[in-house]
Amino acid sequence: MQKLGTCWGRSWPIGWTFCLALWAFGIGSARAVNQPNKGEEAWVETTLRQLTLRQKIGQLIMVPVFAQADTADAQVLGLLREYEVGGLIWMKGKSGKLLSLLQHYKKASKHPLWMAMDAEWGAAMRLDDRPRFPYAMTMGACRDTVLVEALAEAMGRELKELGMHISFGPVADVNSNPFNPVIGFRSFGSEPRDVLAMALAYARGLEKAGVMSCAKHFPGHGDTEVDSHHDLPVLNKSRAQLDSLELSTFRGLLGLPSMMSAHLIVHALDSGLDLPVSLNPAALEGLLRRQWGYKGVIFSDALNMKGASQCYPPGELEWKALQAGNDVLLYVTDVPKAVQRIEQALLAGEWTESALDEKVRRILSAKYRYVLNGLESPNGPGKTIATNRELPPSLLQERCFNKALTVWNPAGSVMPERRPDGQRLYLALGGDAPRDAYNRLGLYAQADFLHWPWKGAAEPDFRWAHPGATSLDSILCTYPEWVVAWHVPSQRWSTGLGMDSLRLQRWKGLMDKARAKGVRMVHLLFGNPLAFTRMQVKETILCAYEDRPEAYTAAVQALFGASDAPGLLPLRWPASHHGLAQTEKQDPVLQWQPRLQNESGVSRLYHRAAFPWPIPWWRRSGSKVLFRGLNCWSRRENAS
Repeated sequence: MQKLGTCWGRSWPIGWTFCLALWAFGIGSARAVNQPNKGEEAWVETTLRQLTLRQKIGQLIMVPVFAQADTADAQVLGLLREYEVGGLIWMKGKSGKLLSLLQHYKKASKHPLWMAMDAEWGAAMRLDDRPRFPYAMTMGACRDTVLVEALAEAMGRELKELGMHISFGPVADVNSNPFNPVIGFRSFGSEPRDVLAMALAYARGLEKAGVMSCAKHFPGHGDTEVDSHHDLPVLNKSRAQLDSLELSTFRGLLGLPSMMSAHLIVHALDSGLDLPVSLNPAALEGLLRRQWGYKGVIFSDALNMKGASQCYPPGELEWKALQAGNDVLLYVTDVPKAVQRIEQALLAGEWTESALDEKVRRILSAKYRYVLNGLESPNGPGKTIATNRELPPSLLQERCFNKALTVWNPAGSVMPERRPDGQRLYLALGGDAPRDAYNRLGLYAQADFLHWPWKGAAEPDFRWAHPGATSLDSILCTYPEWVVAWHVPSQRWSTGLGMDSLRLQRWKGLMDKARAKGVRMVHLLFGNPLAFTRMQVKETILCAYEDRPEAYTAAVQALFGASDAPGLLPLRWPASHHGLAQTEKQDPVLQWQPRLQNESGVSRLYHRAAFPWPIPWWRRSGSKVLFRGLNCWSRRENAS
């Protein structure tokens, strides 16, 4: 119990809210999945009786479509008309083209057609003209389920305005292997209870917006070393180990309306078949359906992925996926072969029409709720849904990054006392727009700016600031204080986070020289915290998790004590990386306590604003103008 209190007690949203969330959503939604109303039952049965055998098979199939062309894809239109496929999964493109094309595809379908998208961080995951919401790792660091629910609802509203009915999220994988090549930053964290709480909150948000949530990737993809897009991962764990980690989150998500099966072999669940879970009846039909009693829709992961497609040829692959327990075949690449093989199975007695009808009922029931009677925009897709919004998405995102910001002290390092005089250097390492963060720092302090990209010129030209200097190293080491901003190019560990090894080696050598000369440093990390294993710095780090403006604002505010850095690292470091320690409570990284005189002559003490550099102009005069997001300044009256 002491351990539980340590993990959860300090955060109301992730602690007590978890219990309430599990009851309110996990149990309440399970009743909703299991108990359709009479109108729904009548429509489902009437529609089912009207469907031919070919039309029923079509309901099991979803095909990909791209929002890039000016005209509808003739092949997709043909599949809708000839095979009457039941849904489309939208891939890369632009919002305007999607909204235009969507209407053509809906008109080509005789029956309700559902639209889906992989939108873990909003529609921006697929559409390049949409604003990106925070990654799951960032949301996990903020440890606020109420905020995560609000963010997911905002994502759901965005998807609804685009005509989507399904979002393939939340990711319920426990990131127990932080060097996993395919999950990583897509997971809420490395603790099953935290992941469950966050996944429930995320699902509630989508459902409030009228979008169907889908927990993935059953039974858990967070401890693999192979990307199932490119090969077939194998998970060698005992059933007891699975129950305590991977399976524990999915058992808590049985109330969700749908789940997605993973393309990975789990020997403890495969009954000797040596097949991925997505093709394995023992895992889906056996464990998930019969033992756990799951009543929702089961989607296969995309069947074009190598983790599945290398097991069987087209046609046989889709039949095996249905036989295993999937209801919907996602991303079918050869619809004619798939339909032909399923019809053959029915005619040969390998499968019964009653078993087919059971799957189609689940699909039609979901369509009744999310397509026919779901929360719709007043005038169809493209129009804003009229809902009560407490905060716009931009402010929700700012709040998320403020709460996620995490302060670390590698090897117990302590930030040295700062002097009010002397030169300072802001060293931006990488980044496409490094001056964005520097400009925010300029609201508080003056510092010379140097941008050193990951690739390009071997050495940046800094001689204009120091005429007559002999080398870049000698110039930089003249600054007694550095703020080092690390702009990490990629979130994916499989790419080395996009960090160039040769440039890293050069920077590490330079920093060692600077430390030897007594230069004091603090580091701002804009990217995946795994970058620490490559940076290998020794000073205090403020991790903002992503390379984007909201992260810059949060990091700079915390740097000067204008806000807290309450985030907690949402992943476990492996035994080989014990050099990272996070304190339970952080004082402001750069400290000062100025006494300010306002217009009424009352002295106020801003006990969080902390640094011996020039105070922002709006505070010097007692002005009420605030930099956006500084509502977290803490002040108190000072009688002296």
